[in-house]
Amino acid sequence: MNSTTEKLSEKIKYLKAKYGEKIFPGEGKAKKRDTEEEMCALFNQREGDLNKYDGYDCKECKNRGSFMRLTENGNPVNYPCKCMNARKMLKNLKKSGLSTNLKKFSFDSFIAEENWQEDLKNSAIEFVKSENPSWFFVGGQSGCGKTHICTAIAACFLRKGKTAHYMLWRDEIAKIKSVVTDFLDYKKLVDELKKVDVLYMDNLFKMGKIADVKEVKPTSADINVAFEILQFSYTNDKLITITSSKKTISDIVKIDEAIAGRIIEKTGSKRFCNNILKDPSKNFRFKT
Repeated sequence: MNSTTEKLSEKIKYLKAKYGEKIFPGEGKAKKRDTEEEMCALFNQREGDLNKYDGYDCKECKNRGSFMRLTENGNPVNYPCKCMNARKMLKNLKKSGLSTNLKKFSFDSFIAEENWQEDLKNSAIEFVKSENPSWFFVGGQSGCGKTHICTAIAACFLRKGKTAHYMLWRDEIAKIKSVVTDFLDYKKLVDELKKVDVLYMDNLFKMGKIADVKEVKPTSADINVAFEILQFSYTNDKLITITSSKKTISDIVKIDEAIAGRIIEKTGSKRFCNNILKDPSKNFRFKT
């Protein structure tokens, strides 16, 4: 320690003895910040247990779900880990009954005995391996494995750290339409579908039936919401959209040409646009 430093140190001790610690508030703040930083470091080293509830293992936050960092003012604040978006999708999948099938619905477990099944599987695998995946569509015959293949695709992107949202069309469109006159509530629900890396729309335009006979047609409100969501993805090349539907592209053309046209364009026409023609023999549920 040089003479200048020694003199300064002695001066500080003298002033503290005479006036108390408050004479040097800056030093107190520095000590407080050191303590806060140590607290943040200890928090960020702690192991969490969120993986015990959803099965998602995050190496970055160690399954805490958040990080603690200091703001510019020196206040400790919790920041969510990106894994929370994946956990949210898993929660949505669980709510829909799909989470228990994440392992079951894989590419390996997708049985491809016929050419159309092999084509569908190859299309999906090529999609997840492509350099800039954009839109994937599969429509047509009920029970042909549409949900299986789309879940397998979504799972691949989740493992790559992408944020995702599972949208069961019939359930979520009802919620959205119920608040269509409330701008803030409507915007909140729709923005949730726009602000994710991967949007999985399951059973697009499935509206149910009247008296179990006549199928309900999509209303203008259904079409408008679908267009708004898809148009946002259409104009944002980094977003990925996975869509399944009982409707083939030809069926969707009759519902709305603009939506069908965007699906055809963004899926690269036949490359990632899969249409399974209606044929009860392709319904695997009849074979169990």
